[in-house]
Amino acid sequence: MTDPALYRDRDAADQVRQEFTTQVEKVRMNSDLSSEGRQRRLADLYVKAQSRLQKLGAAEAERLTVRRVSLERDLFGAKAAQRGLDVGAHAISARDAADRAARVKSPDEAAELLRRAESDGDEILVRAIARRSSENSYTALGQQADAWDDVVREYLDARQDLMPVVSNLAEIERLTAAQVFSPFALPRPQGVSPVYINRARPTDGEQAGRPSKPLIDPHNSMTTHQQRQEWAEATGVSQ
Repeated sequence: MTDPALYRDRDAADQVRQEFTTQVEKVRMNSDLSSEGRQRRLADLYVKAQSRLQKLGAAEAERLTVRRVSLERDLFGAKAAQRGLDVGAHAISARDAADRAARVKSPDEAAELLRRAESDGDEILVRAIARRSSENSYTALGQQADAWDDVVREYLDARQDLMPVVSNLAEIERLTAAQVFSPFALPRPQGVSPVYINRARPTDGEQAGRPSKPLIDPHNSMTTHQQRQEWAEATGVSQ
């Protein structure tokens, strides 16, 4: 069973989107707002929600990275195999085991060394071989990758207590895989011009969600041609 904490940020993101949808509907139904005021308000809501989602996405990436390291240590780490050894002796044993595992050239050689280490009760070497086999399975291709996976499965078959760790690692792999649509993305509200959204975004030193700058008056003789074009794009009114 996977740990529900893995989905904490995505659950929070769903809540942000639900709140945003509710707020958008209220703004659209507010007949006291002008078209310009409605777009301003929707743009502010969008920028605030988008900022919250971006922070949640960054938090998830950092948290899952830390969790993966911890789980891999539980799965293959030499520390988990320590049996009454003092720190110095354990460090030497772990280093020697890692060196031996690194010299393994084939899945067959790894499987043979794994079985011999299991028979000798050398848990540190067993875990080093399993880790190396797991790493090689990611870089190998086709049947060779499957053969390295078989070594890892043999290691895990004798350690059913590690299956929850494997399950959580597999889920982290799925969550961090590239996706077409990010779970932390937010579509722009329909009918809201990018101009309003850009105006709603905070500048350096400003807080997110600060009120947008007022639109210029297109009929003012001091208004530039560029400002009139921006106003036309934002309002949909041709000049």
